[in-house]
Amino acid sequence: MSRQEEDTKAEISPMMTEQGREELYLYSLRKMAEERADSDRAALTGLYGPKSFFFKANECMQQFTKKCMKLYSSYPCLYATDYKPEGFAWINANDVDNSVYSFIRISPDGKKNLLFVLNFTPVARKQFRVGVPADCKYRLVLGSHEKTQAKQLTVDKGDCDGYSHSVLVDLPEYGIAVYEFTAKQLENKTRI
Repeated sequence: MSRQEEDTKAEISPMMTEQGREELYLYSLRKMAEERADSDRAALTGLYGPKSFFFKANECMQQFTKKCMKLYSSYPCLYATDYKPEGFAWINANDVDNSVYSFIRISPDGKKNLLFVLNFTPVARKQFRVGVPADCKYRLVLGSHEKTQAKQLTVDKGDCDGYSHSVLVDLPEYGIAVYEFTAKQLENKTRI
């Protein structure tokens, strides 16, 4: 997977989760216009043949975008509480040293909540500790490198990011990991 693909995944993923979808819509329009211009140029030069790098990269991005759209439609926490403060909580938005950001989207019924962990650097983060609001199972539902990322996380006891429990996440460079968890009662974050 190319560096440009990794950058694009890192750009698209947060847009799928943030409150409001205007950014994703504008981004999609811009990317479609760019792809149209690229495909017009490529038609003249023959760069987009089925065996070319560009064809495979575009196919990979299409598959990832489909996964993002399926995630959005399958998880009410991404749309049911979109404009309510209780539907979103930062785990850590201040990790300037690692440029790793984490947050949760909370569904109204406490089922199918999502934990997002995003790495915005070209440095892989192995066993990166992230605080979590509940001692429960965390199952991978979307990842930029799903083949190598842990499918389920084990919760450890110990303070991290203002929570009394944490998980260890393997994050590839410019990577994203989204984990589903169910917990009706979430721990309140203490100030860190």
